[in-house]
Amino acid sequence: MHTSIKIGKSLHRILYYHERKVKEGVAECLYAGNMVKEAQELKPKEKQFFLERLDSLNERVTRRTMSLILSCHQNDRIDNEQMRRLGREYVREMGLEGQPFLIYRHRDTPHPHLHIVTSRIRPDGSEFKLSPGMYLRSLKLARELEVKYGLYQAGRRLSEKEYQAQYPVQVIRHGETPLKPTINAILGAILPSHVYTSLDELNVLLRPYRLKATRGSEDSITYRRNGLLYVPLNSRGEMEEVYVKSSLLRMKPGLRYLRQRFAENQPRQEQMLKRVTTSIDWIFHHQQVSMRGLQERLREEKIDMIVTPQQKIYFVDRLNKAVFSGIAGIRERCISEEAYQRQQQEQKLVQGQRQKLKQRPGMDLI
Repeated sequence: MHTSIKIGKSLHRILYYHERKVKEGVAECLYAGNMVKEAQELKPKEKQFFLERLDSLNERVTRRTMSLILSCHQNDRIDNEQMRRLGREYVREMGLEGQPFLIYRHRDTPHPHLHIVTSRIRPDGSEFKLSPGMYLRSLKLARELEVKYGLYQAGRRLSEKEYQAQYPVQVIRHGETPLKPTINAILGAILPSHVYTSLDELNVLLRPYRLKATRGSEDSITYRRNGLLYVPLNSRGEMEEVYVKSSLLRMKPGLRYLRQRFAENQPRQEQMLKRVTTSIDWIFHHQQVSMRGLQERLREEKIDMIVTPQQKIYFVDRLNKAVFSGIAGIRERCISEEAYQRQQQEQKLVQGQRQKLKQRPGMDLI
């Protein structure tokens, strides 16, 4: 069983997410703790009231909402009553039993999982702080609950062959694919075998899988301590509110590991760059192209030209499994899309005329 603990600012948005899932028929509220009424009798506004009533006791804390997620293995068979008892026992053992809390069960993924929503402000106004010991306690408790409820024991380390068979490389879809195992599978396929020399270049390789490696903002604790987070992306390429620390992943792919890979990849990247630059020069030698036209021609050479939302240009050589940045003068060498389209139309017209000439019947000689 995998567990995660997150804090957030907007209780309204978190509750809206769960209640929308309930309306869609893919979730249900199993239990309401310390809220006077039973879960099925509470309206969404009442749930929000009971969770927010402690917030005014400590206005210094800006992120007052806490979400705890317990994800079982997809082969686990656990009914609502067991799920309810599992959630309540987890809340009690984590020292949160005195808090108002909601337990939601979601059925929108292959693996059974529940969400616990509660407040970080205690009845005496003090803040429920997330210490390292709390995360360790959560992991230990998950192992205990697996044994007690006869669930798949996630703590057992699988062999590489078993792990790859159970968790294939796939695009992350938050809320559908198991987050941590999927990230492990993606990184296992990318980090050891691909050539990249910076975090930005690595993210170009990870983006098709909806994954991003980030150090966080420069004033964050993660950045100051040289930490690294792996964050899933939504369909628009925006970061989700969940993340996994590099230290919790199978390969321990933190900054130390990546910097070593950057150094090892540098000479290899320089050797592989010639194929990309030669392909680009060959395309421009034959005709003028626009940025889109260059992308299309390079794709035929198994090279992807990627333009980021920040207008940075990267090239991914799919044959050599390498990514490149900093190739100067690309935009200047390209013509406008309008000029490129006119050129294409003219070429089609000329080709059409040539084809007609070839098809004209020969004249008989007298």
